[in-house]
Amino acid sequence: GVLVWPCCISCFGTLLVSAPCMALPFAPSRSQRMTQGLCLLPCLQADLERQQLQVDTLTSTLQQAESKLAEAEPALLAAKQHVAESEAAREGAINDLAMANSRAAEMEAAREEALANAAAASNRAAEAEAAREEAVASAFAANSRAAEVEAAREEALA
Repeated sequence: GVLVWPCCISCFGTLLVSAPCMALPFAPSRSQRMTQGLCLLPCLQADLERQQLQVDTLTSTLQQAESKLAEAEPALLAAKQHVAESEAAREGAINDLAMANSRAAEMEAAREEALANAAAASNRAAEAEAAREEAVASAFAANSRAAEVEAAREEALA
């Protein structure tokens, strides 16, 4: 019988059919097998060239990508350095904020202590004023008694 060889190979998107291959009977002899093999050779060669072109294209694309990666690497390193510096600055700012909060708490405690001391001093001043007023009243009373005693003495002398 007639054997239809699978020599329909896609070469650059077009199906190429080798008519002589299709017409050959099953080839048991060596010369017939060689003829059938030679029939396939142009399609296989075209497919090989297409694959080589794809390899060349992919190699070129890879080289371009590697070149772009090499160009981008200094910027990436600079960005990483900037991130590290920013992180260090952030840590420094957090530490400064913690110290400022601690100082603010100390100042608030000192303010409250000063307010308590001022209140105690105000109380002592009020007590001193009350004692002064009591002393003035006592002195006035003593002056009044002394005046009474002086009047009684003068009256006794007269």
